[in-house]
Amino acid sequence: DAVHAAWLGKCAHVLAARDLPAPAAEVLAALPSVPQLIDMSLPIGTWSWLHGGCNAFFNVFLAVASVCERLKQHEKVLLYTEAAMGPLAEAGSQLPCLVILCWTMQGRAYAGLGRMTEAGRAFERAVDEAHVYGLALFEMQALRDLKLLVLDGMGSGEGEHGSRRLGVALRQ
Repeated sequence: DAVHAAWLGKCAHVLAARDLPAPAAEVLAALPSVPQLIDMSLPIGTWSWLHGGCNAFFNVFLAVASVCERLKQHEKVLLYTEAAMGPLAEAGSQLPCLVILCWTMQGRAYAGLGRMTEAGRAFERAVDEAHVYGLALFEMQALRDLKLLVLDGMGSGEGEHGSRRLGVALRQ
């Protein structure tokens, strides 16, 4: 669908640009809502091949969540990543790559909101899922973020524990 592709392009532009193409408030105001994204993603039925069966990197919810992450809109990141992992009938997907990316983004968003317990849980879910599917780079990214954003701030050797876990993943 052309509208879907256009939003992917707009999000890519915001993400790739050194400087925002417009003030952050304008970029945020222009983003489609979750219901609008569902409508544009399900133009001909109850399932979107771009979201449900093709590739996590064509998921417009994930693209919009990434824009929100760049703009430090942590609550919006949570909103869009939940929709990305929602039911197929609402243009969601359970593709492992997408789910892992969403949980990692949620971990960073929770950390940005100071909700470290929830951040740790989200990162651990991403690590576990990545490990199950043998997606080593996704696992290492989630472990790195877990270490830097959650464990290092806990003291009591937790950061060192995170370093050891990351080292094991790197050696594998």
